[in-house]
Amino acid sequence: MNLNKKKKKKLWQHLQKPEKQRLIRFYQTFDKHNSSRDYLYYQELYESGLMKITDDFYSKTYGFNDIVYSNAPTEKQDNIWGTYVDALNLLTEEDALQLSLVTQRVSKAQYKNETNYPLKHDDFDVYRKEFNALTNSAYEAGKSNFRTEKYFTFRTVADSPVRANSQLAVCRQSFSKELSTVGVRLYPLSGQERLEVMGSITRPDQFIRPVFNDLKLLKAAGRPLSTKDILAPNTIEPKLMEINVGEQFGRVLYVRDYQYSMDDRMVKELTEIGHESVIAIHAQPYGLGESSKMLRSKSVDIEAQMQKYEEKGARKNRFTGIVPRKLREAHKDVDEQIDTLKDTGDRLTSSIFLIYLHEDSEEQLQRAIKSVRRVGDKFGADFASLPLIQDCGFNSVLPLGMNSVDIESTFMRKLSTSNVGINVPFSNVNLEHKGGRYQGINLLSNSAILVNRKDRSLKNGSGVIFGSAGSGKSTAVKLEVIGTRLREPDDDVIMLDPEGEYSVITQEFGGEEIEISPDSNTYLNLLELPHADTKSVKENPYSIKVNFLKTLFSTISEDIGELSGETVPLSNV
Repeated sequence: MNLNKKKKKKLWQHLQKPEKQRLIRFYQTFDKHNSSRDYLYYQELYESGLMKITDDFYSKTYGFNDIVYSNAPTEKQDNIWGTYVDALNLLTEEDALQLSLVTQRVSKAQYKNETNYPLKHDDFDVYRKEFNALTNSAYEAGKSNFRTEKYFTFRTVADSPVRANSQLAVCRQSFSKELSTVGVRLYPLSGQERLEVMGSITRPDQFIRPVFNDLKLLKAAGRPLSTKDILAPNTIEPKLMEINVGEQFGRVLYVRDYQYSMDDRMVKELTEIGHESVIAIHAQPYGLGESSKMLRSKSVDIEAQMQKYEEKGARKNRFTGIVPRKLREAHKDVDEQIDTLKDTGDRLTSSIFLIYLHEDSEEQLQRAIKSVRRVGDKFGADFASLPLIQDCGFNSVLPLGMNSVDIESTFMRKLSTSNVGINVPFSNVNLEHKGGRYQGINLLSNSAILVNRKDRSLKNGSGVIFGSAGSGKSTAVKLEVIGTRLREPDDDVIMLDPEGEYSVITQEFGGEEIEISPDSNTYLNLLELPHADTKSVKENPYSIKVNFLKTLFSTISEDIGELSGETVPLSNV
């Protein structure tokens, strides 16, 4: 027995009996004859988040934050799009990029857990129930039922995990640095986080608990499991035009044809069709020289077809000089791409646009497909089912970083990085803080606005309410105050209320009212000095008070004139 085996055996022997029993039960929950793991096309996922796809290909996945794009001014949109294209142009010939947009339905139970005020069985539960009903109405109206998570997966060619980590780090660094100029931040996914993202697609609505330590211990006990065992559903059944995953009916569609003028709104609208989906856009760049050579070769082929058409007409004594519209547009498109590559440094990429739809029934799946094709028709994109290779399409939408569909060149498109970049993955920033207070509806995304002023994603908790007379400013403030008292009863709420609008709230929630007026018993003494025990030895309280009074008087009255620090005799006043 070698040292490594001895070490593993010792690791297992040191476990307590209950822990061993738990691990054995965990091991026995997996069917060793489940062949669906064979439909997951990768070799190994490491705890660090690095994935070995094949002997030569490795990948890593990064999440990223959204930024305001859809409703930004045109100039800002152009800047964001240009920056994204520049980032794509930084990829080398050995790198590849997969953009993944995973849209999933948020269960009502999850939504309530994240947004509702927990009842505390006190006198204020009646208000908590009312606030809960208000936030739940956004879910019932279908405005907060879906959320889209977005990821970049980088793939590289390497001969070892160490080399792969190094190359992927360089790739991510240059890509991330470019996007950071428009406020996009990338964060790496660990192996567990990556497992959970893939599991949400292969085994939706099933919790995947932390497993990597358990996998190590089981391996030491001679009962090895892989991450594929964790991810694999009961069955994966590819068919001619669809693929059934577990209990779900699914289908992978691809964009068979684009309009020559592409639109940046298509991706956003596809994530808002009201169905769960996974969008994947793959881009494998060619070198600059190879890109130029390929475009010029394509231009020659089109010109040959145009000439052949004219010669065919001449043989029939037709000399109209008109060639088919499709050939004219294709020739114009190639010329524009050649000019673009020459002027901007863009490159050609081997690209494909995929969308995976999955539903509980065949009828629901057909409705989802119709919704996708309706959006495609709006933007001139022809969505078609992948024939015969639905299993390859399914793996290509998983954030593995590998485009398994490129085994058939007929499905691939050679697009410039500008064309790939038009599918901008940014839309709008949704404020849906966990434990946040309901502030209304985001009119752009139809999501509920839930704000927690203590959330770490905010630079500070300040807020300002603007609005015309009668627009509801006071009501918004009251909701904010009540919401604060219900969720954070230990927080201090201080209101300056010259018109007495908030007296009822103060009384209802056990607050204290302090009246300050010329005839009240409470007053502010502007000349009062701090108590001796509270004074700092580094400060002169007299100088501070004089400077304060000079500033105050010069601000509230222009008739006083210039003030000085001179003492005025009482007889001259």
